[in-house]
Amino acid sequence: MTRLGILGAGHFGGYLLEGVLREADPPGVLLSPRGQSAALAARFGSAVATSNAALVEASDIVLLAVRPPAAPAAVAGLPWRREHVLVSFCGAVPLASLDCGPATKLRAMAAASVALGESTVLLWPE
Repeated sequence: MTRLGILGAGHFGGYLLEGVLREADPPGVLLSPRGQSAALAARFGSAVATSNAALVEASDIVLLAVRPPAAPAAVAGLPWRREHVLVSFCGAVPLASLDCGPATKLRAMAAASVALGESTVLLWPE
């Protein structure tokens, strides 16, 4: 089973979590230990990582849903591996500014309606 981590547990991270959990067979989801993670975990039955490094270590795919100015610092220094996929939902942040070592980086765009399973999600490499 694919292990999914959401780095950024604010409003948009919550929308992503809700949308993912609408799947018939949702993957295990781990939340970063900041923002609204405790409330989201209680509401949706998800787990909260002890640190962002632990989230990356335990995930195959990491959805980045932090405020754009915080994105480069949020991913820097984490234990990225070649097998990881980082999907950035941080609009104006160039993928080149996200230091995730050998991981594959993708940019994504979605609307808040992703929580309802009603949003188109565009993915593209830079």
